[in-house]
Amino acid sequence: IEDYLINEQVDAAVMINPSLTHGYYEQKLYKEKLCIYSTELKNKPNNLISLIDLNFNEILLHEDLRDLLIRQIKDLGTRSSETLRNNKIKYLKGNLETLKNIIDLNGGTMFIPKIAATYMSKEDRTQLFTFKENTLELEVNLVSTRGFEKKRILKQLVNELSNLLEFSTF
Repeated sequence: IEDYLINEQVDAAVMINPSLTHGYYEQKLYKEKLCIYSTELKNKPNNLISLIDLNFNEILLHEDLRDLLIRQIKDLGTRSSETLRNNKIKYLKGNLETLKNIIDLNGGTMFIPKIAATYMSKEDRTQLFTFKENTLELEVNLVSTRGFEKKRILKQLVNELSNLLEFSTF
């Protein structure tokens, strides 16, 4: 997506962690809560968990979330950030559905944006767990080039996306 912005093939993109350094505007849309999809966690009342419930050796993590999670977990003041760095966490690229299928076949645990649960089957949702405290969140932004002159359209797009995404629940 970043390449499309750089090469001006798109005027704007919704992104969680843009690494673009300059020449772009970022407008916050909303904060996306993360939850856990796991075949390993069992018998948790109301599917609520804490970070200490996680076996970090079993985590499959999307590569784009790596630095964000390490930073957020460290900010929460938990020893889990060291655990996250020191364990043999598997980092993969790909879409979330592919990563979920890997976990379904091989077992394990992954962080997943809560909005992704909207599209899961009822059966898959039984393997979703939310945090009972200290929610982990990703900031979702609309990124556009500075040369993009359609400010009114962008403003309306930000308002619409913010409203749609902020109220999405599973």
